[in-house]
This record gives sequence, C-alpha cells and structure tokens, in this order.
Amino acid sequence: MQHNNDNPTTLEPRASEAANVLLLQKMATLEAKVDQVLQRSNQDSIKGVEEFDIEDQPIVRRPSVTDVFKCFDEPVAPPVVTSPKAPELPVPPTLQQEEAKHVEAEAKVDDHHVSYELEEDDESATPAPSQPAATEGGPAWAGAAAALAIIGGLALAQRRSNHARAAEVVGVTTLVSLGAFAIGAHIGARARAHSASSSASSSSSAAPLPLLAEGAPKVVSHVGKAKDLLIKKIARETAALQRDLDANSATNGGARLVNMSQGVPCLPIFEAAHKAMTALLDKRQLPYSDVAGEPDVRESAAAFVNAAYRQTGAKAFTKDNVIITAGAIQAIYNCLALSIEGPLDVVATPLPAYSIYQQQTGMLRGTFTTFGDSNLRVPTPDSLRELFSATNGQPDSNQKLRVLVLCLPNNPTGAMLTADEAQELCATLDCLWEEWYAKDPAGGFSIVLDEVYVGITAKPAPSASLLTFASDRLRNAIFLVSSCSKGLGAMPGARAAWITAPNAAVIPELSKIQLVCTGNASTLSQAGLKGSLDFLRTNPGQMDEVWRYYQVRTSLVVRRLKEIATKFGLSAIATESEATFYVWCDFGSLPRVTGKSETDLDFVAFLKSLHSDGTTGRVGLAAVPGSAFEVASTDLRLRLSCAREELSDLETAMGVVERAVAIVCEEGRA
Repeated sequence: MQHNNDNPTTLEPRASEAANVLLLQKMATLEAKVDQVLQRSNQDSIKGVEEFDIEDQPIVRRPSVTDVFKCFDEPVAPPVVTSPKAPELPVPPTLQQEEAKHVEAEAKVDDHHVSYELEEDDESATPAPSQPAATEGGPAWAGAAAALAIIGGLALAQRRSNHARAAEVVGVTTLVSLGAFAIGAHIGARARAHSASSSASSSSSAAPLPLLAEGAPKVVSHVGKAKDLLIKKIARETAALQRDLDANSATNGGARLVNMSQGVPCLPIFEAAHKAMTALLDKRQLPYSDVAGEPDVRESAAAFVNAAYRQTGAKAFTKDNVIITAGAIQAIYNCLALSIEGPLDVVATPLPAYSIYQQQTGMLRGTFTTFGDSNLRVPTPDSLRELFSATNGQPDSNQKLRVLVLCLPNNPTGAMLTADEAQELCATLDCLWEEWYAKDPAGGFSIVLDEVYVGITAKPAPSASLLTFASDRLRNAIFLVSSCSKGLGAMPGARAAWITAPNAAVIPELSKIQLVCTGNASTLSQAGLKGSLDFLRTNPGQMDEVWRYYQVRTSLVVRRLKEIATKFGLSAIATESEATFYVWCDFGSLPRVTGKSETDLDFVAFLKSLHSDGTTGRVGLAAVPGSAFEVASTDLRLRLSCAREELSDLETAMGVVERAVAIVCEEGRA
C-alpha cells in the first residue's frame, strides 16, 4: 500500500527526530555565539585596563561556556599572593620575542586582572567569622541549578514552538546571563577565599605594602617601570658627595674628588654667544618663538651645516629643513616618536650605546636592541646585515627595524668614521632598504645621526658623515642631530640643539611632536645658538683649536694609563681618542676582588671611596661605568671625561687610578 506523504500521522515521528537534530545543532551554534560574546566582552574590558606586570603568570586561555559550568565542580583555592618585587631594568628583549609576549599578555590578562585586584585589597575587607568564605559557594550552586532548569524548560518549549527565531534569541540571552552569573559567583568565591586566607596568615606574614597616599595620581606602568639614567644618578651622587666633603673639610683632612664623570666642557662659551644672549636680555623681553624655532636661527643652522658638511647646489639646506629643539635629547625623542608606536617597531644602536636611547624607546612602547660588541670601533657592513636579518627576518614576528641611531663621533669611545667606512655603510644601507622595505606599505626606516660631538675631532668629522655619501633615497631617511652643548658652543645648560632633515616634509611632523613636549626651544638659547654658529661659520679654524685643547688632556690620561698597565702587567687600558674629550678604558685584565673589581660598578665605587685614603692625599675619582652604555658590567669598562681646565687635576686623578690598581693587584694576586 502506498503511503500518503501528506499524512500528518506518518510525518510526526520524522518531524520529531528532525527537530531533535535541529535543536542540537542550534544549541551548538548558541554556545559558539556565547563564546564570541564573552570574548568580545573580555576584549572590551582589556581596552580599559592598564598594562600589568604579567611576565611570570601562567598562560591561561579565555573561559568558554563549558568552562563556566566546570568551575562549580572544582574546589576554590585561594590565589597565591606574593609581594611585588622592585622593578628592574630589563635586559633588552630579543627581537623575535616581543610580539609573542604581548600576544601572550592579552591571553593572560583576564586571570591576572583578578589576582592583581585581589593583591591590592584592603585587609579590612576580610569577611566576619560569622560569614566564612568556604561556605559562600552554596548560593552559586542554587543559582546555577535554577538557571539550568530555565534553560531546560526553554529548550523543551522550543521543540513545541512555531517561533524558532524567538526561542533562539531567548536561549542566547539566557546563556549569556548564566555565563555572567556563574563567572561572577566564581570570582566572588575566589575573593572571599583570598580574604579568609589573608586574615588567617596575617599574624605570620610580612606587613602589607603601604597604600598610595590618598589623592595620589595614577602612574602608568611604563613610566613606573622606567629606571633612572645611571649617568644622571652618578652625577647627583657625585655632586652630593662633593658638597659634603667641602662642608666638612676642616674635619676630613681636606678630602676631595676629581670629577671625571660628567661630559661638561671646561671651555667658556663663545663671546659671540654671550653678546647675543645679553643683547636679548637687555630688551627685557623673552617672547615665545615658532615651534620649529625663530626663522633667522633656523637659517643660521642650515648655513652652518651647508658649510661644515659641504652641502651645495640641490643638496643645500634652508630653514625649511631645520627645527630647533630644547637640547639633543629632545631632538632624538622627536625622531623616535615619529616612527615608534609599539613593540613591533624596533630601535637599534651599536654598542657601546648611550642609555637615553633605550629610555626614550621604552617611553614610546617600542622595542630597543643593540648590535655589535664593545670591541667594535664603528659599525661595519656585516654588523648591519646581521642586525637587519635578526630584526626583520623572524618568520613568526612582524617586528621591523624602524630607527637606526648612530652616535658618531662616539660617546663614550671617541671613535669616528673614515670617509671609506662612511661610503661602505651607505652602500650597505641602500641594499638593505631594497631587501627589506621596497614593498613595505608602512614605510622604511630612519637613520638618526647623533653628531653632537662634531667640533671636537682629530679630523674634519662632517666629511666622514653618512650625510655626505648618502644616496637621494637614503638622504630622505636621515635626521642629523647637532648641538651647541659640546664643541660647537660649550653651552650644555642652554639646551640648544637642532635637527636637519634633507626631507623637508618631515619638519612639520616633528613640530607636531615638539608642540606637545616643549612647545619651543628657549628664545634665549636660540640667541646663543645663532651667535655660536655664525661665529664658527666665519671662523672655521676655531673648531681645530677646540680639538687641540682637549687632545692635550686626553693624551695625558692615555699616556698615564699606558704607564700603569705596563707597571702592573695589565693589558692595554686605553688608546688615543679620535674625537670628543673622553677616554674609554678597559680594566678587564685586573684581578677580580670582591667589592673592588668584580664589576665596573664596584671599581667605580672603589675609586670614589679613596677620598678617605691618606695614601692618595685623600682624593677620590668619579667616573662612569661601562654598564651605563649597555656594556656588560663584568667587562670592567670605564669612561673618563678629560674636560678639566687644570692639567694637574688629571695627573692627580691618574694617581688615584694607580693606587686603586695597586691595591686590587696586591689583593687579587696574593
């Protein structure tokens, strides 16, 4: 007998089976949708949460709806709470790890957020004994059971409803509500368990960390974690010690320090700068200037660079290529801020490296790295190729080198490029641009030439600058940073510097950055800068005089260090400087003596402490350790500034070094 396909009695069992299958499919779809809703909610919450110190937390995936139900089957353990450690200056991250760290951080932030908030809880929040935390999970069970019953009823109703879409909406809403309720109940149980645990252990544990003063402002994490610049810390400590010695000279036997730690010129400022600043002060007015600087000051800066760097014809600069800044630190920050916005953007500089570059990169949330080693006199083509390959060539990372900072003439080594070396580096950088950036939609990389020590060089430094040999394409990436703090004016306190950019289109962009930082360089400083540059441009031989003045002092120190090395059987400590007023010392062959020469910080402290040693005439020496320039502390590198007016001070300082070396060798070889 042939069945009638339209008979409702024969279709009802099949329809019921199909409805069950459809229901299961829809429930699976609903769970997936709830997962999406929860994840979007988590992501929205993360946007409003500041970055936490989560490097030591385990990786935890985001909870799903299934996880919500599972949490009620597991006992609630109180979270482990440890006292936060004082922040330490991190080792520069490996280039391929930085992005992975941030991805991992995003995956961990939900669970960490809970534990972080609990760590900050006031101890007064501990529940009363009449409300023990261990029993607080009961209401959660009741709520979960009620919610499950509601879902079961809705599912049953869905099977008999002709309004499937409405039932689906109700199901989604209920599941989301259940998920939120269950998560809240679970977190509440954890919080109560934590409070009970804290109360029980308060008598045997350390005192809680003090709360921030009432009304204190928020400090964002990347600022709070930033370390003081070691060079600046040494400067403060040295000045404080010198004041103390001076104040107590009657009782300390006339103890004193020879300060060779600070890069402060000992020559006076040029008379032309003095007259220019005095003339402005005589007007009894100090107005604002344009953010990029006074037009006539910018013209003077451009004219100086054209003369010193032999930029003529189409390569000659005008004021449109120049922005005046409040010192070279501001200038470099402007250049970094133009290209750095997160951990995928990398700033690199060769070792040894002035630590301010790392500090500024950290403030911009970028990634900082160094290349080469402390024995590399200047960057080489091979070292550049290795850097770009290590930075840009990681298969699982989108990191890219965005700023290359080259400090030449170098602080602290005094090294500088030859013309041949500059040409080779330019050719290498052109090839690297072709290899890594030709198809990069985000743009290429910039080259910051930190050349503030031009003016204190054994040979014409500008002729050996990358600016002189760069191709047109490479010139568009260059930012030349110059200053009147050292050889071009001896005015470090004036904070007078400038950026010269062959690509004039970036000057308005740099002005946007400067506008929100300093507004404009001081008009008084700009007057001194213009006076110095106009004087040097019309009297170029003055820079040679400045170099000869400091060379006498660096040569004296190098000669004495060679004598000390020979006397005590050490490897060469120093060589003649090619530029600057620094001597870069290598005491790595000294015996290692605890508290005196295990690290460069030990040795620097020991040299300073000799102000209490009658053998040296109660004279100590202040120096800068190599670790202030990203060099390993165990390398025992030191930077000595020879900018001392009296040659006798340098002789005295070398006597302190000889005494310290004698003590270390005697104890270390005993």
